[in-house]
Amino acid sequence: MDEEIIYPVSEERYYLEKLSRYLNFHISTSVLFILSLFWGIALIAAVAATVLFLSFMLYVFIRLRKKAWIITFLAFVILPAIACIIFGYMLGYLSSFMLLSLAFFYVYFFILKYVINDYLEELLSRERLQMEREEENQKKLLWQSQFNREDK
Repeated sequence: MDEEIIYPVSEERYYLEKLSRYLNFHISTSVLFILSLFWGIALIAAVAATVLFLSFMLYVFIRLRKKAWIITFLAFVILPAIACIIFGYMLGYLSSFMLLSLAFFYVYFFILKYVINDYLEELLSRERLQMEREEENQKKLLWQSQFNREDK
């Protein structure tokens, strides 16, 4: 019987897998159709989910010390949103500028989804390599210990 060895998961991998799961979440078309019938409730739920996800995402970035990802979020989402609000009020086209801000928001998360998935792949490869090295060292030590016993 083959037993699969379960290794502890690093904190970085745990949080990034959780973040990746949220970024790769899909809603079926039938659910979207039903939500469109109750658009007011769906809008409130979408805003609440966005606020919860953003707070979790920033918590993960801060906890894992991903400063570049935080700076990219500020530069790609927050600053354009502030600029769009300012220019929207100045020019009188706030709703149009808010759509532009929303486009930056979605493009950022689209890119982030692939960046996190690639980073997770790399992290898993490094962890596998480290485990293989440890197993090889254990085998080597076991092999050496057999000869040490025979010499005595």
